[in-house]
Amino acid sequence: MKYVLFICLTILLFNCKNTDKEYIQTTIQEWTNKKIVFPDNIQAKILGRDTNCNYLLSKPIKILVYIDSLGCTACKLNFYDWYQKINSLGEIKDLAFLFYVNTKNFKVLTNAIKAEEFNYPIFYDTHNILAKTNHFPKNSRFNTFLLDKENKVVLIGDPLGREKMWELYIQTIDSLSKSLKSIH
Repeated sequence: MKYVLFICLTILLFNCKNTDKEYIQTTIQEWTNKKIVFPDNIQAKILGRDTNCNYLLSKPIKILVYIDSLGCTACKLNFYDWYQKINSLGEIKDLAFLFYVNTKNFKVLTNAIKAEEFNYPIFYDTHNILAKTNHFPKNSRFNTFLLDKENKVVLIGDPLGREKMWELYIQTIDSLSKSLKSIH
């Protein structure tokens, strides 16, 4: 796990200013192995329709993407890019993608989801419970998390547009998946 942390730090710190490097390093150290607590009562929707997706929370490997209400929520979600990432992995039965969104206008979000035909569950966190419970970093670059079976943060950082970061996610998912198989 220390090796993964080292690689993550190296990728994020390369080409950053000293103040950015310090912030990145502090954020990664603070969040690595921190447990994410998921609220029970947040409604999930697929293409704007209510659905029960709580089974996703029991998957042993999760990628959590939290989107806050600042700015263009649909733009931040990057539906197309996430769709490509999800499809690039193929089927990994132990992996779930959890998209939690807090926005002031869920109607706009729902319309964007339908327009993009993004048919993956999105949790509509109308009261921002997830962020309030876990006190996520303010910088949205650090609102994507790879979680293990205990919901502890293994990696933190947005892999969209950062191919080396995505490669690190893939390698770590593979490693976590192999360790699950050796347990069974």
